[in-house]
Order: sequence, then C-alpha cells, then structure tokens
Amino acid sequence: MAQEKLVFATITEAMAIQQLALMQSARNNANKMRWDQAMEAEMAQADEHTHNAKEAEDALITATIQEHNDILKEDKKQNKAKYLPVQGCPVPTSQPVVLSPTVKSKLTKGSWVALWHLTNKGIKHALSDPASLNTDRLDIIRDANGGMSLIPTGATKGSRAVIDDANLTWDEFMQAATRLLHHMQLKRWQKDQLHHFHYSDDPIEWHALLLYQSKQRKLWHMTVITDESYSLAKISEELVL
Repeated sequence: MAQEKLVFATITEAMAIQQLALMQSARNNANKMRWDQAMEAEMAQADEHTHNAKEAEDALITATIQEHNDILKEDKKQNKAKYLPVQGCPVPTSQPVVLSPTVKSKLTKGSWVALWHLTNKGIKHALSDPASLNTDRLDIIRDANGGMSLIPTGATKGSRAVIDDANLTWDEFMQAATRLLHHMQLKRWQKDQLHHFHYSDDPIEWHALLLYQSKQRKLWHMTVITDESYSLAKISEELVL
C-alpha cells in the first residue's frame, strides 16, 4: 500500500498520513486550478462569441437602416410629390392655379413663359391633360437652328394649344399677368427682373399694348443675359404707336 511504502525507520505512520494528505490536497488544488482555467477560457470564448454575434447583428441593423434611408432619399428625390406636406385646407370651390412642370421649370430658370399658361384656359388644359403633368415621358424636338433637345411629352402637346400673348383677350392678359408676377416672386426673381406690365382703361389701346408687351417680353428675355439688356418699367410710346 502507498501508506506502507512511505513508512521508513525514521517516519512514523502519522507523518506518512499527513504527507499523503498534503499530496492529495496539492493534486486537488492543481485539478481545481485547471478546471477554473478551463471554465474561464470557456466563458471568455462564449463572451467573445456573444460579442461578435452582437457586433454582427448591430452591423446588419445599421446596414439595413442605411439601405432603407438611401432608398427613401432616392425615392424622395425621384418622386417629390409623394412627400410634399398636405395643407389642412378644405377643398377649394374655385379652380386651383396649377402649372405644368415645364412652366414651373422655366420660371425657376428665369426663362420666358407664354402668358397663356397662366390663363384659365391654360390652367384648365394642364389639369385636363395628364400628359402635361407627367415629366417621365420625353419627346425629341428640333429648334430653329437644327439642334435637338428632350422635353416632357406634355410640353409638346401644350405648345400646340398655346396662344401668343398678343392674341389674348384683355381679360386673359390681366388675369395671366397678375398670376405671372405672383409666381415670379415665388421663384425668387429679383425685384428689378420682375416684369412691369402696362394697363389701360381704354379698349382702343388694348390691342396695341398686347402687341407691344408680347414682343418686348420676348426681346427682354433674349437680351437680359447680354450687354444690351434693358428695363421694361417704362413703356416706349414710340414703339406702342
């Protein structure tokens, strides 16, 4: 027996038992230490796995949110109408002033716009023809110099119905001029660039004023970006007659 092997002439049985107990305790402590270290390593590995899984989950959530935001941002850019705030006003009893995207674009750029688009007939045309409100479909047109450009399909259809400023009735002119000035201000035209329209209470002068202003508005837009620009504020009596 182990106990007997440890018993020598100078070692008592009690001493051998004590020595054996110390050896057993040392082995137990060593085993416990190895067990604790194994448990600590296992727990550390589990914690690392949990941490990595949490990081991967967070990264996936962040990527999903970013993708959603990117899609939403692009959709807002491409389909602005879906995200415009809706006013809490009741349904209007009068016809709303709705301008086609082409007319809005021209006003934004500071380009010439025929007054017809701002008459009741022009607005009614924009409301009754879905194509005039659709900027997705494009037509190819050729200008006077032979160049080609793309414009919304509704613009080509609308252009066939447009009446020159000179051929509007006086009531249509008055109506459209007021609306044009309003929309110029909405599009942030500078004060000195706002068109100055001239009016008269004398029906005999109406036709001459329509002809004059129709021509001068077009010329003004052609020269405003040149050194030959001028003001429409004062009417030229010489050119009206």
